[in-house]
Amino acid sequence: MMKPLFIVTAQSIPPENIPSMCKSSLEPVLLISIIDVFIEVLKANVGDHATVDAVKAYLTGFENAPRFSTILLFLSEKEKVRVRDVWKCLGTETLGGAWSSLAT
Repeated sequence: MMKPLFIVTAQSIPPENIPSMCKSSLEPVLLISIIDVFIEVLKANVGDHATVDAVKAYLTGFENAPRFSTILLFLSEKEKVRVRDVWKCLGTETLGGAWSSLAT
């Protein structure tokens, strides 16, 4: 069975490298763009555990990016809903870690 393209592409940037890659350049608009990609990838690969695990790993990796908690403060309500949507696609209703500030 072939791996989904997302998994193959994602392997070139391991989730644990997200903080050093972003440094202090992560902005809300970039984060939401990535969230939107995650949502589309999850919808296109429903039931694929490797995709779910990869997306969860990246979301966890973002938590360690500099200023991440501050970036979350600047998300609009609509953007917060999209973040909650990606976690719902992952089967998670309760946000944890730094993401918990977006819980309803």
